[in-house]
Amino acid sequence: MARGKPLIQWVYQSVNSLSDEVLIAANEGDFSSLNARIIPDRIKGIGPITGIESGLHAAVFSCSN
Repeated sequence: MARGKPLIQWVYQSVNSLSDEVLIAANEGDFSSLNARIIPDRIKGIGPITGIESGLHAAVFSCSN
């Protein structure tokens, strides 16, 4: 928490105006208050790098449509 809000809300508010769509790479957590697409790990059990890979994969395929 920072100044009464979760850090993810601060980040979301900062990047939301920069893009048509915000992607959040996460396997757990409640992000329903954010207008973002949640991207789960494509490969389970490897660690944080899988979240980065999954987010990049989703972003590339979003741009190619």
